Amino acid sequence: MSVHRSLRSNAGIAAIALVMLAWPAFARGADDAAKKARRELRSKRFDQVRALVSGVLFSGTRLVGAGSRGRYVGGGGALELNAERFFTDRLGAGGVLAGFPPAMNADARKLAFFRGELFGLLALDAWGGALPGSAVVGLGAGGDLSRYWSSENGRFYGLAFGRLRLFTSRDTRGQITYTAIPVALATTGVKLHEHRIEAGVSWKLLQVGTRFHTTVANGGVPDRTFVQQELGIFAGLSVY
Repeated sequence: MSVHRSLRSNAGIAAIALVMLAWPAFARGADDAAKKARRELRSKRFDQVRALVSGVLFSGTRLVGAGSRGRYVGGGGALELNAERFFTDRLGAGGVLAGFPPAMNADARKLAFFRGELFGLLALDAWGGALPGSAVVGLGAGGDLSRYWSSENGRFYGLAFGRLRLFTSRDTRGQITYTAIPVALATTGVKLHEHRIEAGVSWKLLQVGTRFHTTVANGGVPDRTFVQQELGIFAGLSVY
């Protein structure tokens, strides 16, 4: 009888010891799984890589000569690469390269365009539930060349933006981005600021959307205000 009790007692002690020895491994495994889930959530909700084709039409007023105002209409297209990556749960970085290559033909050369932007990212929040999504803000700088009269010889600017992304299903999502350019230095000698709105929808890897930009410039003698409005569309591949 006492032998049986002793055996049961020893078995209980061995089981407790085994659990104590195995617990750190189980805990590490659970912690690793939680970290992996957080990384996957962060990647899906915050990161993105996009390869797009875009086209725009714009019209407005421009500086003519020293201080006259004239109307103009234009348009163009571009190939775009946009990449954003978060390195922690909150902080990330990204950039945009967009352009349309120059041509030897004088008329085609008017369509030549280049834009580059770099920015830091801050994740405000990501949520689940019936309508999961995320909110991100960014701050950076950029520049572009040609296409617009105010940047015929280049312009440089700071930018700030906010983006809301929502997932209506596993494969369908939408996002809207507002970008403010509070001040820009243009080689044409005008001061300008700009507002950009972009709305896009995605299904699996395909993304399509539209953009609306308003640019306000001041310059000339006497000082005048010039306004340009731009409407664009885009389509391409997007990976979240």
